[in-house]
Amino acid sequence: NSARLMFNGPVSLNGTKQYPINVKSLDGTGIIVFSSRGGLVKITHTNFKDFNLLSNIPDKVFTTSALNITDAKIYLENVYVKNVTGEDALNIVNSKGHIASLFITGNSLSDCLDVDFSNLFINELITKNCGNDGIDFSFSTIEGNVFTSQNVGDKALSVGENTILKL
Repeated sequence: NSARLMFNGPVSLNGTKQYPINVKSLDGTGIIVFSSRGGLVKITHTNFKDFNLLSNIPDKVFTTSALNITDAKIYLENVYVKNVTGEDALNIVNSKGHIASLFITGNSLSDCLDVDFSNLFINELITKNCGNDGIDFSFSTIEGNVFTSQNVGDKALSVGENTILKL
């Protein structure tokens, strides 16, 4: 029912290949914000599904996505984001760290992944069915290996506004 789950500090979601963590909105609404204030947000073998920013109209003031990571040291490995509706499916802001594998698909009105003011190493990133860009970096330093985007409304990869990208 348009729930908001907000983490203000370090977070660790440690699923395994055999026993992944499933985080799902039962009514297709709600948002999640990880704001660790410089602490670690570690998420492994975790699936996020069916969240919707549009069901949380007042929250548009401070977030563009139903799934957000801000002000964090991050480590993401085997993270799946599916049917998360908002301006962006996943928004990462003012963060640094490592993404070992991230898969985003479906229902983004704009970008599947939007990264702003961050410093990340990305080993594998796959986006599908994005309303605008598959991947959008701005004011960031990104180093990466594998970027794949399919069925996007605009660009597969957008590198803009003072971003340094090393492939």
